Amino acid sequence: MVALLACLLVLAMASGTAAPAATISEAEARPVLPPQGLYEGCSPGAGGDACVQRLETIAAAGFRYVLNYSAWYGSPAAVLRYADTAAALGLQLIWPLNHPAWRGMASLAATYPSLLAPRARRVPGSRRRSTRTRRTGSPLDVAIGLVASHPATWGFYIGDELPRREANRVQALSAAVRRLAPSRPQLYVARPGAARLAPFAGFADVAGADVYPLGSGDPPVQRAARSARSVTAAAGVRTAMVLQAFSWSQYRPTALGPRHPSAARLRAMRDAAIHHANPTLILWYSYQDILRSEDPRRRWRDLIRAAFSPLRRGSSPESRVDRSQSSPNVMVKILSEWRDMRRCPQRFGLSPGFLVDFAYSCF
Repeated sequence: MVALLACLLVLAMASGTAAPAATISEAEARPVLPPQGLYEGCSPGAGGDACVQRLETIAAAGFRYVLNYSAWYGSPAAVLRYADTAAALGLQLIWPLNHPAWRGMASLAATYPSLLAPRARRVPGSRRRSTRTRRTGSPLDVAIGLVASHPATWGFYIGDELPRREANRVQALSAAVRRLAPSRPQLYVARPGAARLAPFAGFADVAGADVYPLGSGDPPVQRAARSARSVTAAAGVRTAMVLQAFSWSQYRPTALGPRHPSAARLRAMRDAAIHHANPTLILWYSYQDILRSEDPRRRWRDLIRAAFSPLRRGSSPESRVDRSQSSPNVMVKILSEWRDMRRCPQRFGLSPGFLVDFAYSCF
């Protein structure tokens, strides 16, 4: 009997110290993807219903953020309608402040006349709206105040791809926006390389790099991601990555034919960005380029498939994916044509303001 009790005591002690078998659900085993969004270019004042439909398509695909370079081109009513639509769809808007006018290098009122024009006021006792009143506050106050408290507003895009000499202007813009919208995050994006991002990262809440390696001289995504992460960690801010969903041939008509990233290449870039930058936000450039590509349905389908595919445990080296799509000789030709296009955009069928709005100051 004593022996039996001793055995039972040993078994009880063993069962009390043994850890239960760990169980991992399917959801826990699958790494969570960071939220993703798109750059876009649709003017609420001119696009109207088309811009609304584009938001609907973006939301239906599963993207959560939209950075529309043309979001300020419209009346206050048109801009708010655009924001209302985004909010109803569960989308967050990143309002663009990358045009030089936001940094005091041009007139905001002249750049966005529909948004910031004086308002007509009805004269008492008259049916005619014959007088025009100045809007209260500076143009920056008016624009930021229009959307700062809107539920669709994520925050503000205080610049992209700027040279170091613009740092003081970006700092001043950031401070002004923070005064007007203190609870809204700010985003800054630089070209790849720590030296390009470091002068600006501390002004933003989220900072990162855009990297477009297919058909260019950009470094692989993993290298750009590690560089961006090192800068943001030192600055104490969160990291964002902007990835390529366009063909460089769309910006230089005389270059070689369309060379869009394949679905495999898109996914490899996304995985590399996640593994090496740990971003809180991924943006793809860009929806408007997908729509004007030679095969919009295919390009859109490829991006959706790649963006929301499960994350691989180890990032696939980009050099193993679509290796035939890269060529240093092509890059020499492309850079030359890009410089020509900046000098004379009319030759390429582009308006002079296009390159200003899209702020390609890296070349």
